[in-house]
Amino acid sequence: MRPPGPATTARLPPAGAAALRAQPPGISPLAALRASLRDALASLSAGDIAKIRETTDLALSVPAVRARMLDELGRTIQVMAAAIAERAGRSPDDFEVRTLAGAALGVAMSSWFSAQGDVERFMTDYARALELLLAGLPLE
Repeated sequence: MRPPGPATTARLPPAGAAALRAQPPGISPLAALRASLRDALASLSAGDIAKIRETTDLALSVPAVRARMLDELGRTIQVMAAAIAERAGRSPDDFEVRTLAGAALGVAMSSWFSAQGDVERFMTDYARALELLLAGLPLE
């Protein structure tokens, strides 16, 4: 089996990081993440979405791809942390910045898997998940 390449791994695409950096400076990092996701997803073609679905299915079914995907998720957290830190005027290595990036990626993954490839549902669920993070994750 060939080692998985970029098409079979998860990462924040450059367009996603650029969309995050392009958000207005006066909004919170989580609000900027929500808006950048909306902007980045709006730019995806049906082919791009199909490739994301295929990648997810492959990662769930092939252990070697799943392991590679985990490595890429770590890199994605670094990219997200860099973009968040830039907006907040902090270091990407700040514990709080990396925690926020990890939490945002975690709820994105949870939303994606529960949406089962339905991009509209994913966007709705992810926006809701970010709102829960903003509210301190109340379970009442």
